[in-house]
Amino acid sequence: MQNRIPTRTQLSTINQTTGEAVVPPEGGEPVAPPAGGITVQGTSCSFDDVNDFMLTLKNSPFLVGDTVKIATSSLGNEVLGTCPGDAERDEPLRLVNYTINGNVESVPVDQLDRLLAELESQQASVGLASRLQALLETGALE
Repeated sequence: MQNRIPTRTQLSTINQTTGEAVVPPEGGEPVAPPAGGITVQGTSCSFDDVNDFMLTLKNSPFLVGDTVKIATSSLGNEVLGTCPGDAERDEPLRLVNYTINGNVESVPVDQLDRLLAELESQQASVGLASRLQALLETGALE
C-alpha cells in the first residue's frame, strides 16, 4: 500500500478481518471469503482523496474489487498545518477520518506466478516476493 496511497492520505491501521460474505454467482447463501479481508483506517485531506484511495484499492490485484467500499468517512477535529499541495493558511484545517473495507483476493497456487510478478514489480515488496518464492521452492505451498 505504501506505493499506492495518495500523498494527501495517511494510514493509521490495517487489520485483517474475516471479510464480507459474498453471494455466489449461481445464487444461494452468502459465503465467507476464503482469504478473509482487510480494514484500512486513517486520515485524509479531503473526501475526494479518500475516494481516490478507495478506487486505487478497488483496482489492486490483491483485493476483490467489488467488495472494496468506504465504510465510514467523517470530518475530524481541527488540526494545525497544511496538506500537500495546499496554499499556506492561518486557520486550522479539518482532516477526514476514514475506514475502507475489502476482501483479500484468494489466489490458487498455480496462479502465484502472476502474484509474484506483481509483487516483484513493486520495489517495496521484494522481501514478500522472496518469501513466497522460497515457500514454493520448498514445497510448503502446493
